[in-house]
Amino acid sequence: MERAYMILRLLILLVLMGCEERIAMVSSSCNLPCYAGRDGTAGVAHCSMGVTACNEEGVVTHCEGEVLPGSEVCNNKDDDCDGEIDNRLTDDWVGTPCGNDVGICTAGREACVLGESQCVGEEFGSPEMCNNLDDDCNGLVDDDLELEFCYTADPATLAHGECRAGINECIEGEYICMYQRVPTTEICNGLDDDCDGFIDEDLYSSTDIFFMVDTSGSMGSSINNSVSAAHRTAVRLADTDTMYGAAEIPGERSGGTWDAMRVVTDLTDSVTFQSLVVNIGSGSGGFEPTIDAIYEACLGTALSWRQDASRALIVFSDEPPQTGTNRTAQEAIDACTTAGIVLYAFTEPNAYVEYESMTTSTGGQTFFLGHSTWMMEDLNTIFSEDCN
Repeated sequence: MERAYMILRLLILLVLMGCEERIAMVSSSCNLPCYAGRDGTAGVAHCSMGVTACNEEGVVTHCEGEVLPGSEVCNNKDDDCDGEIDNRLTDDWVGTPCGNDVGICTAGREACVLGESQCVGEEFGSPEMCNNLDDDCNGLVDDDLELEFCYTADPATLAHGECRAGINECIEGEYICMYQRVPTTEICNGLDDDCDGFIDEDLYSSTDIFFMVDTSGSMGSSINNSVSAAHRTAVRLADTDTMYGAAEIPGERSGGTWDAMRVVTDLTDSVTFQSLVVNIGSGSGGFEPTIDAIYEACLGTALSWRQDASRALIVFSDEPPQTGTNRTAQEAIDACTTAGIVLYAFTEPNAYVEYESMTTSTGGQTFFLGHSTWMMEDLNTIFSEDCN
């Protein structure tokens, strides 16, 4: 019995000794280096280790003085202590669109540059130019351009006779000298057309005028206005030695192709012309082979041009010159100049430039389609009854 008691006392003593050692071990964990951040971040940037702090019982309660990584924001600092500045940003504005994407301008993306928000990749505009682009990115193309006077003929003829300067207007990205009057072939109209100081000199006593009207669907009311202008011209010049003719563009369709024109009346007297030209009406489709029609009219195989008369060809069309035979505008121009035929055109602004290059090459002029009264006034500047 006494032996068992001694063994029990020894066991109790050993247990007590173990508890003291454990207490000593807990106490020895205080004031030791500690860090709760990601591995490898302590000592990087602002991150630093702390020391363990214990309570009165010697139990560690927290790591005092440690500085842990934060969320990376745009401030030119390494907030998350990974050795890189302003990477893996958490700012919600990063990458959002910025700037202007109107016209030629290109929007960019918000990015962090040297600790500050900056629109990166943005392309800015420039002063507006005539190029069919919105250079200043205000939503308007070729606006606010300076207006300048222009004159494309020999400067010596400016301000003589009918010649006058025009205004440079930007049309579809190109400057076009609009409203100018340059020297044209002298015709019987009581004016100095060629701006040489003489009126109605060296003229034939007779005039042939052939009208060609685009009857495609897009012409709409311009067909009737064109026919009316031609009719009224014949009425006004009825007492002169003038012959008149007219054709529709395009002509008849056969075998899947369109003829360039259909002659409504060959060159004839005023009364006969007046009765026939009113038969021109709206056609169908959108094909207007005006280049081919001009070429054929000036070639003269289908028309009775008088050799002892001034000759004029008047085209009414709302579309740029077209061909169904791969014929060029220059071929049509050459046919007219060879035959001594002056080409005039009434058209829309979108086709003005192309017709102007054709008409001026023959000594003619280009006007705008409009009400018959306005076009009649333009025709009055071309033809006069005083010379016949």
